[in-house]
Amino acid sequence: MQMRMAEAMMGVISLENLLVMATYFGKLPRHVVVIEVEAADDTWEEGLMPVVEAALPQVMAAMRQHAA
Repeated sequence: MQMRMAEAMMGVISLENLLVMATYFGKLPRHVVVIEVEAADDTWEEGLMPVVEAALPQVMAAMRQHAA
């Protein structure tokens, strides 16, 4: 936990760190599902990157499955 906090204080933004810290401090519900799509690169552009847009049907299906 100390390493995660140190990274956060240094400006590291990480979904994994956020989940670890939120779990540690009891800020998440008992059951959490994370559906992640990793972009091909970290550049900024308008709209979704093609790889992310292509994954949308799978993401939506997974969300529907876990919401049911």
